[in-house]
Amino acid sequence: MIRFYLFVVLEYVLNILHLNKKMQVQAEKKQRSPILNNEVIVHTHEWSGYAFERHKVIKYTSNKFLCGLRFHFERLQQYKGIRPIRNILTVSDLDASYSERLRCEKFFDKSAEIYGVPNRGMDFGGYGFVVKNLIAGDNKYIFLTNTSVNADSAIFIDEYIDIFSAHNNLGLLGISYSSKVYQSLIRNNYTPHVQSFFLLTTTDILREITTANGGVFPGENEDYKLSIIRLGEAKLSQLAVTLGYDIGIINEEGTLQLLPVQKDSSLVDGDYRLFVKKPNFINRIINE
Repeated sequence: MIRFYLFVVLEYVLNILHLNKKMQVQAEKKQRSPILNNEVIVHTHEWSGYAFERHKVIKYTSNKFLCGLRFHFERLQQYKGIRPIRNILTVSDLDASYSERLRCEKFFDKSAEIYGVPNRGMDFGGYGFVVKNLIAGDNKYIFLTNTSVNADSAIFIDEYIDIFSAHNNLGLLGISYSSKVYQSLIRNNYTPHVQSFFLLTTTDILREITTANGGVFPGENEDYKLSIIRLGEAKLSQLAVTLGYDIGIINEEGTLQLLPVQKDSSLVDGDYRLFVKKPNFINRIINE
């Protein structure tokens, strides 16, 4: 925690002195490496303290919705596409009691791979574990999610992959964003980033981002919530952009919306979830 606040204060001082470095952006867009394996990895991260069904409330709007691990499993069970799915679940603070309860649930898929991880880094601890231990080999599509995805969401795999595939410079595709970081003393900062509870990317890009970050997956070693968001979620997008990739979301209108590097009035001011009817919802693609 102390390290994070020292970082924030130093950033503020450098900004006042106009010495802060802006995000490096590669002028020429980078094309993704080709997909060499038809298998799709769908990874979700959970904390063992959560119920399998729960409600989440968005701060400031009190918008409340149902979510939870049950609905993640049910969405995958409804998938009828041709792509083979590798279902990976990481659980923070996993113990025998949680594992037994999960395996007794009707929604549980016995083909799922379950791995216990420490709660350090929260979602990013799980994401980092998968990147470092489970994605070796050919380049594949990979979804990274947590269980706060809106329960009303339907199947998404093929249509999201199709639109991702059609835009070869996309590095991260999500369903929500923030146009600034709140974990900063600089009030009017413009730092667009894809929110991390749902991401589509490739295994090669995740390896590339990890290498660019000194061999550490962004946020995986952070133990303070604000630093996890700042040095995990926001940094993940910043690194993708620095490497030459675009980042974007499928917005509420069902359209691919890229997040511009330069300040753009088309983006909402702050957290996108404060402005939509269904936060954390996997929007269907209808306007492409």
